[in-house]
Amino acid sequence: MGGHASSLVDATHGTEWLHGHGTWPTSAVSSSFTDVSLSQAKKMIHNANVGDQRLWEQVKLHKDALPAKRATLESALDQRMKDMRPLCHAYMMQRAELAGIGAAQCAAAQGRLNASEVGYDSGPSGCLNESQAALIRGTPGSLPQARCTHSSHQLLCSERLRELLDGAPSPASSTAATEQHKSPLSMDEEVRAWCHPAYSLPAKKLSPELARGALPAAGGSEDEMDEEHNLDDSAHVA
Repeated sequence: MGGHASSLVDATHGTEWLHGHGTWPTSAVSSSFTDVSLSQAKKMIHNANVGDQRLWEQVKLHKDALPAKRATLESALDQRMKDMRPLCHAYMMQRAELAGIGAAQCAAAQGRLNASEVGYDSGPSGCLNESQAALIRGTPGSLPQARCTHSSHQLLCSERLRELLDGAPSPASSTAATEQHKSPLSMDEEVRAWCHPAYSLPAKKLSPELARGALPAAGGSEDEMDEEHNLDDSAHVA
């Protein structure tokens, strides 16, 4: 141990003798090596390795302390996840509703609007004011609304759904990132940064029939299967 081989360099013979080439240096420059007694040589080696020995003892102490420190870290992570679980659950539930039932209802409304004969001033209210929206940087807290027309008939729910599925940042994050000249995270990425990466919502257990698109078997129902697969916190992945 050590790292003091450089002190054995001979000015005349170099370091070839260290690698088995050449002969042991015997010049006057290296005479100090031949004049050292065995006890002195051992003392020099000991002194050279004292620092490494101290470091090795520190390594062993840190290794012995690791289990307790790891347990403390795991406890802190578990407590943090318990504190964040209600918020993570609420976000993912609302996102699932928006991307599921809400998206289907919005798509149906958008389809009916697209199929209807909308004039230039007789359409319903609730569409995106595209001219004002084009002037907004980032994700707006509220969308500019206008009356639907033949040439502009994007519903507000369709625009919000597009922002959600395309990974738009939240309005607050978008404003802060613009001021700091940074690329903002999407709402999903921001939630993932706070919630455990393995966190997921409980899912319904599908019967083989429903998975194939068929009705449940006689005498059974999806509600009964839900009762067997309780949708409580125990179904979450922590």
